[in-house]
Amino acid sequence: MEYELVYDAATAGFSGWMFVGIGLVITAVSGTLLFFPNLRQYFGKIQNRFFGNWYYWLIFLFAIFWTMTAGIITWTDNTRVADASEHNRCTVVEGEVENFVPMPKSGHARETFTVEEVDFAFSDYVITGGYNNTRSHGGSITGGAKVRICYIEGFDASSNLIARLEVAKE
Repeated sequence: MEYELVYDAATAGFSGWMFVGIGLVITAVSGTLLFFPNLRQYFGKIQNRFFGNWYYWLIFLFAIFWTMTAGIITWTDNTRVADASEHNRCTVVEGEVENFVPMPKSGHARETFTVEEVDFAFSDYVITGGYNNTRSHGGSITGGAKVRICYIEGFDASSNLIARLEVAKE
C-alpha cells in the first residue's frame, strides 16, 4: 500500500508562534506604558491615579514571564517531537481509523479515534508539537481511512501525540 505524507513534525516548523505572540504584544504595550508615562494619558486620568506605576510594572513583569515560559515550553515540545520524527524514535502503527469522533466545528472537544487499539485525541485549540488539525478544520483523518502514524506514547495524560502522519493513497 502506498502512503502520502500529510504531516511530519520534523519539517512542520514551530507551532507556538500565536501563543508566544500574545505575550510579546502584552510585553510591548505594557513596556511602552511603563517607560513612556506620557502615553498613559490616553487611558484616562482616573486609571492613572488609581493604579500608579506599580500596576504597569506588574503587567510588564507578568508579560515577560508569560512570554518566556510559553516560548520555552512550546519550543521544547516542538523540538522533542520533531527530533522523534526525524530520527524515528517513535512507535509506528498502521491500519484503519476506527471509533472516529470528529471535533465539532465550534470546537470545545477533542477529535478522537483508534488505530489498531491505539487511542489518539487532539484539537486545533491545544498547542502541541504534533499533528492537531481536526477534520472540521480541514484535517486529513476520517473514519475508515487507512493510515500509518508515527507517535509518541503517552505524551500527555490523555493521549498519544502524532509526530508523523501518512494517509493511504486512493
